[in-house]
Amino acid sequence: MNPSFAAFAACLTFAAGSAAAAPSVLMLHGGLVGADHPYFQLAARTLDEASVAHADGALGGPLDDGGDVRAVVVADYGAYRALDEAHAAELAAYCRRRGAGMFFLYVDAGAELAEAGAVAGGHEAVGRIATAAASPVLSLLRDGVEGTVAVPGFARHFRGGTGDAAIAEGGDALLLAKDDGVRRVWNGLDLLDHWLVKLAFLDGLRWVSHDAVAPAAERWLAVDIDDIFQPSYAADPRARTVKIQAGDVDELLAFSDEMSALTGDTFRFSLGFNADYYGLAVGPSPYDDRKGDEALVANAARFTWFDHLPAHEPATSLEQLQLEALMRQSKRWAEDHGVLQYVGAYGVAPYHDGMVPPYQPLYLAWRAIWGLETAGAMYAGGAFRHEGIAVMSRLDCGAPCDSSVYGFDQIARADVVAAADRYIVTRMASQPVTILMSHQSDYARDRVGMVALRAAVAEIREFTRLQMRTGSPDALVRRFVERFGAGAG
Repeated sequence: MNPSFAAFAACLTFAAGSAAAAPSVLMLHGGLVGADHPYFQLAARTLDEASVAHADGALGGPLDDGGDVRAVVVADYGAYRALDEAHAAELAAYCRRRGAGMFFLYVDAGAELAEAGAVAGGHEAVGRIATAAASPVLSLLRDGVEGTVAVPGFARHFRGGTGDAAIAEGGDALLLAKDDGVRRVWNGLDLLDHWLVKLAFLDGLRWVSHDAVAPAAERWLAVDIDDIFQPSYAADPRARTVKIQAGDVDELLAFSDEMSALTGDTFRFSLGFNADYYGLAVGPSPYDDRKGDEALVANAARFTWFDHLPAHEPATSLEQLQLEALMRQSKRWAEDHGVLQYVGAYGVAPYHDGMVPPYQPLYLAWRAIWGLETAGAMYAGGAFRHEGIAVMSRLDCGAPCDSSVYGFDQIARADVVAAADRYIVTRMASQPVTILMSHQSDYARDRVGMVALRAAVAEIREFTRLQMRTGSPDALVRRFVERFGAGAG
């Protein structure tokens, strides 16, 4: 028996005490896998209806029937196989009584999967993998997607046996399932860093729990576009000449219509405006920057807006009264141009300066002038609250945009699509609420931001059953905080 595990009975008692009314997922760490494994963090972020308990320890000992444990994630299959016969039988009986199953997160190379009659191979390279047709295990992932999902890396292949190969490459299972009265899933994908693997884990939990643990399929998305009206940034000032054109605005509106039809919600890009640059023409002929600015304002009702300070000033260089004066200037511009009524209770500081750690004058000015209640920032975290403002982490859209290069002769479409997979789809698979950060130059001329968004949406629709939803950034921050909470700033 692996001595690094604590008493299993104590684990079950802890899980039961966490949330008596909700089905529980018990995460048993130990062996070669620790509590910081990304799968454990994923479960905590995505399981809306289940409590998640973490514990270390041995799988032996008397089992406590309290609580409502429906899925047991065993970090190391080797520890499970080291149980003596009596403890293994008792654990199986416990699972049968509860309708609970087991998900084996790490299976060592060469391990014999006695319940499924299979053997685990070594770490072998994988390229394109397939999901089984009509697999009972898959829910968030679409079944019957054959050979089209590119997942470079290494995995353990399970060979032989009578289990259901929910995910496979060639004739080998990479995610193997078996139901002999206790549902079990063996995972060979834990070394792969790909969004598909994350959804496979969530699907496995649903199946082994007989649907008692059902990860939510909804994924909420909002898209911020910072630096509206401001010319693109480039190291060479002569290259700071790119602004959204009238045709680019038409494309933003077309995508908004597509997303509204797809989600059943009203999709609106959220525009962070720099009022001092409105009407400034910097692009060479044949570009007409003024018409681009005017097209945005003419369609103000089709967007939500937030103040990004008039000339993109860094907040920490200013005192509170100076910040308030600049915000009043932005507010006057918004009122004069018919935009004010579409400005929400959400904000983002230029450069994210002063947001993390919180710069007190910025937050006080936001409350005084705009009455802000939510904000988006770039930082490694979930959400926090400061001066009555809930702040949520945004995600960079990842578009490989160079402000001095325009056209796909220089920026390959394949690179943009790969970025969409690596950033946008991965985030949406891993977290129910996503706010993307992008910039106005991402949608100007070559529109790489739009290519990335369309690629991400297409990939989600083709390979998953995730239900895309949308709302304003303000609404999504509130939704995130309601689900996950926010610490005090």
